[in-house]
Amino acid sequence: MAGARGDTTPVIVLTALDKVPDRIAGLNAGGDDYMVKPFDLSELSARIGSVARRYAGKPNPLLHLADLEVDLAGRSVRRAGRAVTVARRRLVHGAATAFARQSCRYDAASGQKC
Repeated sequence: MAGARGDTTPVIVLTALDKVPDRIAGLNAGGDDYMVKPFDLSELSARIGSVARRYAGKPNPLLHLADLEVDLAGRSVRRAGRAVTVARRRLVHGAATAFARQSCRYDAASGQKC
């Protein structure tokens, strides 16, 4: 995981693995937070906001998904390099939705599609 290599990219582990040893392994591998599927998007949104606050002022509070970039500290969104106008209150929830949908396409922990 990025955090284990000294990378400052925020990491929230989204997985179906719910045993305590799995959670410990995910956090020890560099995860900043760990959520077990299924989860509520509102909770994911709150956790993204929490991780973003911890990373405020740090070098790389960016989330990337394909051509989508969400700058949590700068509260901005870019798609294919172009700025996207998003209401501030929708920014984190929108990012949570996009990243949760992607996590349901591929479970990084198991290496399988879900």
